Amino acid sequence: MVRMRRFLVVALLSCLWLPTPGRTQEATAVDLQLVLAVDSSGSINADEFRLQMEGLTAAFRNHAVLEAIRRGPIGAIAVTLIEWASVDQQHQSVAWTRICDEESMAVFAEQLAATPRFIPGGSTSVSDALNYSARMFAKSGFASERRVIDVSGDGSNNSGIPPDSVRDRLVEAGIVINGLAILNDEPNLKDYYAASVIGGPGAFVLVSQRCRGRPAWRWRACATIERPGQPAIVTPRQPPVVLVGADHGARLSRGSSRTAAAGRS
Repeated sequence: MVRMRRFLVVALLSCLWLPTPGRTQEATAVDLQLVLAVDSSGSINADEFRLQMEGLTAAFRNHAVLEAIRRGPIGAIAVTLIEWASVDQQHQSVAWTRICDEESMAVFAEQLAATPRFIPGGSTSVSDALNYSARMFAKSGFASERRVIDVSGDGSNNSGIPPDSVRDRLVEAGIVINGLAILNDEPNLKDYYAASVIGGPGAFVLVSQRCRGRPAWRWRACATIERPGQPAIVTPRQPPVVLVGADHGARLSRGSSRTAAAGRS
């Protein structure tokens, strides 16, 4: 569980520390709009779903995340959480919430902790999850230059259209897509996410590994932040891992001094 918390904090900090080139002044201005898209398909059992939610809750109780939010030009972000499974099977579980201080972040963390599972299972439509997540921005009530979808899943797309076509359209519209690949029956899922799911400047894949037959998940913190259009898998040799800066690359601190990257050129 501790490794899962570190793992999710890496994802949040990676989103928050990317540069912001400019922003619109319509609606309520924030530095970032973030959709957390959580896999709730049939391959995710009740304990595993609960651990995903507990990990996210812990991440939003981590002071390092609030410090990163405060370093933005506005000092605020907007976040929502959705569940997803098959085509036309998505649910906005936690409404858009503005986070700018300890109180607002605590409120969002409590909402995460209290939310039940709304989707009991189904197939795996990464493509429809991305489409649904993208539609969330239009009705958020917030405005930001940076819009990010963090999608987690334990399998490749097996329902609906291929995700790469959706990914390309969303990236063209200025949306960044990050991936959290949960390794289970598909050991190469990280490569699938890198090739077909993530996209946009600074997009990255985080990798976790699930252990069958155990009441908790064993997580291994991994992250990627490379030049736009050249995602790579960066695996630290020692936890914990903190991502620092993310313009043309990434530096990992509090882990090994150097990391090995298996990139796509």
